[in-house]
Amino acid sequence: MEKISFKKHYILGYSIGIVFLMLISYFYLLNKVSYPFDPIRDMRSSFVSNYELLDLEKTDIGTMVYSVGKVNDNKDYMYYTDLVKRSLLGYKWVGGGGHINRDIGNRSQNFFLSAQLLSEEQKVKPIIFGVFSDTSIKNISVTTQSGTSTAIVLKGKDSDQFYHIPLTCDSNYYIFTITYSDKQRAELVVKDDRLDDFHEGKQIYFYN
Repeated sequence: MEKISFKKHYILGYSIGIVFLMLISYFYLLNKVSYPFDPIRDMRSSFVSNYELLDLEKTDIGTMVYSVGKVNDNKDYMYYTDLVKRSLLGYKWVGGGGHINRDIGNRSQNFFLSAQLLSEEQKVKPIIFGVFSDTSIKNISVTTQSGTSTAIVLKGKDSDQFYHIPLTCDSNYYIFTITYSDKQRAELVVKDDRLDDFHEGKQIYFYN
């Protein structure tokens, strides 16, 4: 009887070990083949078409994913900034937001720069992102209470240039410095009433 009991326990332990190893292998392979863009693309598949990855950036808090797709019945491009993190089941979306390349509330579309700050509810902050199409713009920087940060610019769709600016903390003002190819500079200040909208994550547009 003792031998039979020993065999049963041995078979049970062996079976549990095999199942455990199979689960570990499954999760390992699932994690290995997972791609940072996957959860974002799946999440927005129902309302974003022609969705494309623009860039990935590994940070100490996860992977930043920059992407673009068509929205509003393919009338507009929406640029997205998202944060994902690895989990046991692959990459998991943490937070982020989108920025449209058109000032919907204004019939005039002659803005030369747009900007948006990801709000606290979007769980990825502080980071500013937006678009511009003026090819004479060579550099964008933002000065806040904690210092000055320079934009990273990515090629967007059509004539769009998509930029993002990582910051270290929130601020009571944001001074955008635009440097042009002829070395001329322009300053745009976000403060007072406009600052409230900016902190809420609303898109703002700058016009000539």
